[in-house]
This record gives sequence, structure tokens and C-alpha cells, in this order.
Amino acid sequence: MKGERIMLDINSLKFDEKGLIPAVVVDAESKDVLTVAYMNRESLEISIKEGKTCFWSRSRQELWRKGETSGNYQHIVKITADCDRDALTVTVKKDGPACHLGTDSCFNDVVYENKVIDYFTYEGLMKLIEGRKTDKREGSYTTYLFEKGKLKEHQKALQSRVEKLVRPVARCSDEEKLLYIHDFICEHVHYDKLKKPYSHEIIGPLGQGVGVCEGIAKSVKILCDTLGIWCMIALCGNNPEKGIKYRHTWNIVKIGKTYYHLDATFDNSLGKCLQTGEKIRYDYFNLDDKAIFRDHEPLIAPAPACTDSDHFYYKEKKLSFTKQEDVYKRSLQAAKKGKTLTFHWRGGYLTKEVLRELLDLIEKAGKERQKTALIKLNWPQAVLRVRYTDEAIQPIVTMEEANEGEETPEGTASL
Repeated sequence: MKGERIMLDINSLKFDEKGLIPAVVVDAESKDVLTVAYMNRESLEISIKEGKTCFWSRSRQELWRKGETSGNYQHIVKITADCDRDALTVTVKKDGPACHLGTDSCFNDVVYENKVIDYFTYEGLMKLIEGRKTDKREGSYTTYLFEKGKLKEHQKALQSRVEKLVRPVARCSDEEKLLYIHDFICEHVHYDKLKKPYSHEIIGPLGQGVGVCEGIAKSVKILCDTLGIWCMIALCGNNPEKGIKYRHTWNIVKIGKTYYHLDATFDNSLGKCLQTGEKIRYDYFNLDDKAIFRDHEPLIAPAPACTDSDHFYYKEKKLSFTKQEDVYKRSLQAAKKGKTLTFHWRGGYLTKEVLRELLDLIEKAGKERQKTALIKLNWPQAVLRVRYTDEAIQPIVTMEEANEGEETPEGTASL
């Protein structure tokens, strides 16, 4: 077939004792699951050769070319094997309903639905936009677009924007894709302190360059969906007793078989790279449950357990230290080369006593190079950012707080 690209040898797939392998058919546009069928080696080879789905009918015990009688062909975009290579997903563009009952999908009978978690899709966004035709809320950006007659233009532009954004990493690993999405948010999106309506949707971060945690989390999800990465939106409650006014939203992503927390909003508020030129922070990139809930309220809806800490960004980059001598050695290098050092401490609890010892070592490294240490501390996550200056000033520690981009007075103290 013209334009085909076969990347995995069919012989490496694991067919069951009957010579079959399950195939989950997914709509390329909506990402909805259309049906679950089975393929044998012959039907898979036919599907690849013809570019249309062909299955093995277990009831009729014969090949079944989808659309052969109904005309509802499914044109294959991509076939992907799972990590065990004993199941397939078949991404398709369909000519008509997938179900023999005449519905778009075979999956229509809801067994359970969580009313709390906001399940975000392009389809949902389109329904919201359509609803604005009759419910024209004052101040709504969508209302503005309807009034100006620019809705279709902006819909097309937004979809084009998403496709353009993901293009550079389309063939990269899932880890590289997530890093790219995270860095895009941190580099190009400002937190909207005015909390305009469009900042709660993807049109804010991806179209206007501004957003709040909800819009940022939805943007991360739609970019992950487009790149084929499992992603959900996590939501925690507010806590007035702790001074937390609003609910907070972030993402849970899946790499391989493992789930991780990713809070691009919190890292965005720490890095502030557009305003200060500082490098991006990764304090909330691939965290486990234990780490994220040090400064996040409990989830108000069920979510997969995130139990792995081995892929935490600083640990993977060998910037997660367990020995004080490593902190001193790397601080000395940073002072000598004039570079910023950001590291994570995991040599036990970061108590006041341990922090004092680390700060003394950082200050000592600066004095050896006739420089002064300027330190930022994200205490809940035990992350320190160290920068040395030639200015003859008192060493300073700035207590950071990642808080959805809402500026609060940062506490400062002398070493």
C-alpha cells in the first residue's frame, strides 16, 4: 500500500492458542473506542495490504472485511501492539457507523460514570462551543467569536495549532513527548491571574498563551491524546483552613505500565522563565503519590495509584543527591563555572537541621570561589536552586511556593 510504514515484524506478535489476537479499533479523530474484534495472521496481513480493517469472525469462522456489505469501511491510520505484543490497537478513519446497530461505536451502555472528573475531549469542547450559541455568557471568549463570526476560523486554527505543536516529537519516545509538552507550557504560557473564561479551556493556553490550572491540564491532555499518550485530569479540593481558596487541577500520565503525576502549572509558577530568564523547573514532573501529596490536597475522584519514583526528573538526570558531599561537590562546580544548580535532596527527611547543613556547604563552596550563594527552596519537594553571584552581599535563601501561578510574598532569610 502506498505510504505504508511497517515497523514491527508480525512474527513477534503473540497470537493465542486459536491463532487470534484482540484488536481494539479506535477512531482517529474522536479517540473513541469503536469496537473490539479479533484478527488472525491472515486477516492482519490483509488489513496491512489493503489499508482497511479485516477481522476473523469467531462466530462464523471466516474472514470478515469490515464494510464489505454495509459500505462502512474503516481506513487504517496505524496499528500498534501493546508492550506484551499480545493485543493490538487499530486507529482508523471510518466511512460510517462501526456497530451493526447503526451507532458510531459498539460501546454505548454506561456501566459507571464519574460525574466529578471532567472528561475532556475535542467532542466535548465542540459541544460546549455549540452551547454558547444559545447561552451567550457575557465576557465569554466563545461568545465574542460567535458575535464576530470567527468561530469556524478559530476551530480550524486551534486544531491546526495542536497538530503543528506535536509534529516535532511525533516519532519520539513517550518520555521525550511528555518533556516537550511540559516545557512548552512552562516556556509559552502565562498564568492568568484574572481567570478569564477562556483560560479554563485549551483555547487559553494554546491559543492565547494564558491559562489557569484547568486550562493548562486540559491542554496537556489534548496534546498527550494527539501524541498517543494515556493521560487523565486529576482534581483536588480546596482547603480554606490552609489558605487554599480554589480547587487545583493537574495530570496523571502513563509511561509503559506505570502512572505518574505531572503538574505543569506548579512548575510553570516556579520557573517563570519568560519573566526572569531562569531555566525550567521539573519539581512536579513524574512524581509518585507520596511526593505529590506533600503540597497537594487529596483527590476528590478516583485515580490510578502512582507508586514509582524512579522516573522523577531530577533522579533520572542524576541531580537527586543522598550524600552531603555530593551537594558540596556540585555546588563547587556551579560556583566555578557560573552555572545554576538545581537539585533534589533524598538523603532522608529535609529537616531544619539537615537543611542548615546543606546551606552551610553551599555557602562554603561559594566562599572558596569568592562568590555569594543565592538559593531558592521548594521545601515540600526538597528541591533547591543555587545561583552564585560576584556581588558582595549577604547570602540569601528564598522560600518558594508553587501555587498555581498566584504570586504570594516569598519569604526570605539570611544564611
